Amino acid sequence: MSKKIFARAVAVASAVVLTAGCASGGDGGASVAQYAHPNDPSTWLAQADTEWVEDVAAATDGGIEVNIHWSGSLAEATEAADAMSSGTSQIGILYPIYTPSQFPMWSWLSEYSFQSDGRPVIGDMQAFAAALEVSLTSDVLLEEFRSQGIEPLLPLFEMNAGYHLVCTDPVTSLDDAAGKTIRTPGGPWEREANALGMAPTQMAAGEMYEALQRGVLDCSVNPLRDMIAFDLIEVASEITIDEEAVFTGFNAALGANSDWWSSLDPAVQEEFWGTLRGYSERFVSAGLAADFELRALSHENDVSIHSMDEDMRNALLENQQDRIDTALDSAPAGLEAEAEQLLADYEAAMLKWEGIIADELGYGDAVPSTWADIMASDVEIDDIDFAPFSERLWDEVLSQAGPSGN
Repeated sequence: MSKKIFARAVAVASAVVLTAGCASGGDGGASVAQYAHPNDPSTWLAQADTEWVEDVAAATDGGIEVNIHWSGSLAEATEAADAMSSGTSQIGILYPIYTPSQFPMWSWLSEYSFQSDGRPVIGDMQAFAAALEVSLTSDVLLEEFRSQGIEPLLPLFEMNAGYHLVCTDPVTSLDDAAGKTIRTPGGPWEREANALGMAPTQMAAGEMYEALQRGVLDCSVNPLRDMIAFDLIEVASEITIDEEAVFTGFNAALGANSDWWSSLDPAVQEEFWGTLRGYSERFVSAGLAADFELRALSHENDVSIHSMDEDMRNALLENQQDRIDTALDSAPAGLEAEAEQLLADYEAAMLKWEGIIADELGYGDAVPSTWADIMASDVEIDDIDFAPFSERLWDEVLSQAGPSGN
């Protein structure tokens, strides 16, 4: 077992709740919110959220106290929506794709989260912003949460903008891919693996390392940050990252219990909402900082980065286009017209934010265009200023979606 997986298991077993307390009535009249967090406190996401919780306390002058319950200790990822609806938690990260019957439109739209730019950094910012813009202006998506007693703070954002292959041998062509066993999270990733002639299987994330090490798996499809967090590059050092085609990204949502949210004074709601500006910048930069660790680790583990050959790239792109072309066949019954508009808005938002980020804000010139180029460069994550991105996202999307903007 790798050291990080072992540490993660220990963290789950010994998750620390910062304080107990209920949804209100904390010291000094603070409103106390229990945050059901699916991740353990060592992950990049947890680090970003810990800083956000401090922002909330400062912005509300102690009016909101958020207690984080790590590692699913308050509610597992599959139970997070029910916990929030019932008031067991007041804030939480949600993965609605795990419960598609509760979030049919959300889960349907997530099938098409492969439209971001393949360029590093740019694609991450683009995917995060486009998904938020579409979801925060979609009545059907917002109602999917509110009908269950959940106030959607960030109703759809791409946690990982693109997945890539990590394999024990180079896989760049359809011949290379044919018959290779690959771990996928299921759903769209399984469909993409099948399109490449691979043999998909599902297993718990904590089992990937040993399965690759023992030859049970040939490949896994993951974001870079997970390849690093689960030490996969120690046992599978051949990574396929294409600049034109990416595997489907992974989406999440940030929500609050509706009764708790409504109980807050409107001024406190506004103060809380204002912290989402920093949350967005911190979230994107922390995830990319985890990705950037690949450069140092690649030398230790002799990592090679490959692009796809044309036949493999075309097979993946054709699968994704076919899914878009037939998307309405699987849209939620009775909501086909809304689904068609939502998908069109998603595509348009992706194009819009690609232009804003790469061209208007200048990230296209500031960041190397491929991961191979980043590996060969001396660009560090601290060299990238994410403030212009977060300010533009706030001005165009978040400020208008806040309590006073609704």
